[in-house]
Amino acid sequence: MEQANIPAPWHHLNKLLLEIGRVVPIRSYDESYLSIRTPDVLAKIEQGDPAWESMVPAVVVEMIKAKHLFGWQTGRPLH
Repeated sequence: MEQANIPAPWHHLNKLLLEIGRVVPIRSYDESYLSIRTPDVLAKIEQGDPAWESMVPAVVVEMIKAKHLFGWQTGRPLH
């Protein structure tokens, strides 16, 4: 779907943003990622529950671990 269903008068703004390249349609995505719930993932990270790793794409796991994001500490609970 190239065009989102945007009500008037905002559809004109959307068309302008598309034309000048400020908005780009999403043409390809992994639908399974739409079910990821950030609060659930963050809670598991904070609890030191390694199950969070199966909830996000592998590249995200790698980045969180490499940069110790969201308080990630080698699987130890933060509390």
